[in-house]
Amino acid sequence: MSQYTHYLTLELGHSSLEVEVEFDYQPGEPMVMYYLDGSGYPGSPATAELIGVCVTDWTVADDERERDQSPIWSDLDVLAEAHLDAGWDRYGNDCLESITEEEPDDRY
Repeated sequence: MSQYTHYLTLELGHSSLEVEVEFDYQPGEPMVMYYLDGSGYPGSPATAELIGVCVTDWTVADDERERDQSPIWSDLDVLAEAHLDAGWDRYGNDCLESITEEEPDDRY
């Protein structure tokens, strides 16, 4: 597995959180139509597993705040992680797409 970082904006009611997402990436495996014995392998998709979350900016209405030493930031990290966990199918795909955009296509 390889570790990556992706940046997302979470919209939560009247607030938005700029979030740094750390995740492990496992590349997919290609399909094999037939082995010599006639069997095959359907392959597997790439996966992203959430490792950690860090809220870097918090905006409420027109008031934007950058991360500082205030204890509220650890609470915002927990809130953002819970939101990401609940919607990881979507957010995990965003993370996977960020990898394919960064890596060159070696197939050609």
